[in-house]
Amino acid sequence: MGVLTRVGLRRSSIWEPYTILDYLISSPLIYLSVKFYYFILFLRACSVHPPKEKPAVRLVCIADTHSQTVAVPDGDILIHAGDITHAGTVAELNTQFDWLRSLPHPVKIIIAGNHDYWFDPVNRPAEDVDSGQVPDLTGLIYLENSSTLQEVKGRKLHIYGAPYMPKVNGYRFAFEYTEATQPWSNKVPIETDILITHCPPQHHRDLYQGCPHLLREVWRVKPLVHVFGHAHWCHGSEAIFLDKFQEAYERLLSRPRRGLIGDFIPSQTWLDVLIFVYYGIYGVLLSWLRTGAGGNRGSMMVNAAQNIGMDPDNRQDDRCTIPSPGAIRSVAIIGAGLSGLVSAVHLLRAGINITIFERANHVGGAWKYSPQPDRDPPFPSVRPPIPDWAEVERLQGEGLSYEEAALRFAPPGPVYANMKSRGNKMAMRTSLANWPEGSGDPLDHSEVLEYLQDVALTHRVQDRIRFHMQVEAVSKEEGTGHWQIRTSRLATTTTSYKVERETWRFDAVVVATGRYGVPRVPDVPGLSTWKRMFPDRLMHAKQYRTPTSFRGKRVLIIGAFISALEIARELTDNGAMVYQSATDTRVDFRDKVGHENAVKVAMVTEFVVFAQNRDGPSSGPKQLDDDQPIPGQVVLQDKRELKEIHHVIIATGYLTTYPFLGPVLEQPFASLEEADDKVVTTGDARTVHNLHEDIFISPTQLWPL
Repeated sequence: MGVLTRVGLRRSSIWEPYTILDYLISSPLIYLSVKFYYFILFLRACSVHPPKEKPAVRLVCIADTHSQTVAVPDGDILIHAGDITHAGTVAELNTQFDWLRSLPHPVKIIIAGNHDYWFDPVNRPAEDVDSGQVPDLTGLIYLENSSTLQEVKGRKLHIYGAPYMPKVNGYRFAFEYTEATQPWSNKVPIETDILITHCPPQHHRDLYQGCPHLLREVWRVKPLVHVFGHAHWCHGSEAIFLDKFQEAYERLLSRPRRGLIGDFIPSQTWLDVLIFVYYGIYGVLLSWLRTGAGGNRGSMMVNAAQNIGMDPDNRQDDRCTIPSPGAIRSVAIIGAGLSGLVSAVHLLRAGINITIFERANHVGGAWKYSPQPDRDPPFPSVRPPIPDWAEVERLQGEGLSYEEAALRFAPPGPVYANMKSRGNKMAMRTSLANWPEGSGDPLDHSEVLEYLQDVALTHRVQDRIRFHMQVEAVSKEEGTGHWQIRTSRLATTTTSYKVERETWRFDAVVVATGRYGVPRVPDVPGLSTWKRMFPDRLMHAKQYRTPTSFRGKRVLIIGAFISALEIARELTDNGAMVYQSATDTRVDFRDKVGHENAVKVAMVTEFVVFAQNRDGPSSGPKQLDDDQPIPGQVVLQDKRELKEIHHVIIATGYLTTYPFLGPVLEQPFASLEEADDKVVTTGDARTVHNLHEDIFISPTQLWPL
């Protein structure tokens, strides 16, 4: 986030309105024209008047309530223009429908929005597909590319509703269409008095997300009222005149933005501005001289969106009251993997503002495959581990290339080329999305990654993520109860890089960094010597990528959990002889791996280097031929010895560590027994302490997932 954005001079996302500086940088000519347009509308007064011989019908318009309830004034017809919910499940819809039914309006008309996924069969939530449940529309009129004729106070009103909206690149919503499949041309009945869409028409309270095809339909049909939503920040209404002035305004706004300098160079835009000004003045004079204030028939454009959960300061729209989520209004989420994304979606549904910090350049956490393995971890593990950002900064002046710095700042994860999900795919599915039709079972790692990316896009979490940002420190402010977070970002130029820092404040923090970052390497006698002398022959399971280099080799795997079994299975299938060292040798390893070249052995007690290969206690790496085994032996707990081992893979898991939490919550030198009622992790690096319901560190408002 740049300085201008942080101080509010530039908008921070496409969902926010242009600031004055944004306008001036984009096109000062357009900015002044917009101001002139609204001034002319003010002078011409309202373009829509009810028939004098009939009583006025009071319309109450809302949209984008996103599973919240709002204060609604009385009226004759209640219109909800979509985004009734946030996730579009039957449960959410029925809750909202119960609320709508409780309101006193005689006629209640609704359409779906891009978040009301159940109504779009292509994007229907997974749990609703499985259950077959349908929402209860009793007492409500639901329109989807359809009309209703309502007689209210002696007036017959033709009302048409449709949910469609243009596709937004990088997102996946309900009822989307592309330029080639736009659904508007000649679809709205010509007799329509009230048009309801979720999408705004182009150039009218649309936050530059409106549809030009829908605008052409408005011109063709000329409804008395057009109700829409979607663009939260642009809520409000404007009475427009469907005349030459309006044509000139919309043509001017369709011109490319030429920038601050370009606007001063003569162009067609200048002519458009002159025509626009002429018709504006002409319209004012004509309306006052001939008909008085008001004049020609036009349309009332109503953006009924409720500004819920979109403003960083959580400001509320003055037309509605929103249930407060309590003292927590802003939450930082550390990590954009599965836990971080799911947490983000549900917090957004509660109307809470979130910011996700992700040190990599992608969502998906550990499920992102990289052919480049992580660097070697310390042999054995050290506590506390050195934070990645600290090491990058320390090496900044030592000629470290940007590629090397990026690798250390955001190391690759543990996913190997042929990795599959563990367990069936239904157990891994969230309530936020279905697995695509035809996906594997078990799932390939690429399918899991695509699924998580889809969740981020579909639920509008993507634009809340700060990529390339690593959290260095999390601390609670004395007296205020707020959390302060210090982040670092690896910034680069064409010739160098540097670590840039920012400080943030939040009401609560979700720690969703997982446990697959810091490898656990046991302190076995002689292991560090083997690693120092034969560095290419020893690795942690996090570094494993393909079985190619192990074909025909003898491999010792230390560890007995899932990673050890999966890697052993892949190695034996590709011609390797595998020994697995574990505490319990009673279980037949061959049965688990499914190959006769898999043997379980006792715990390793020592790694020995043959005497003729020892040059001294600090001897450096030895060069071995590819087929040459390590010149040493592995001593087992049952006194047996393994010789002619080519490779050793450490599959003993990972350290549970949150180095950014500071010395109160993270106590790496304390024993398990010394854990007090405040600590999160201790020296064993296995247990997360003091969790209420295994989630909350109460009452700190810090949530590690």
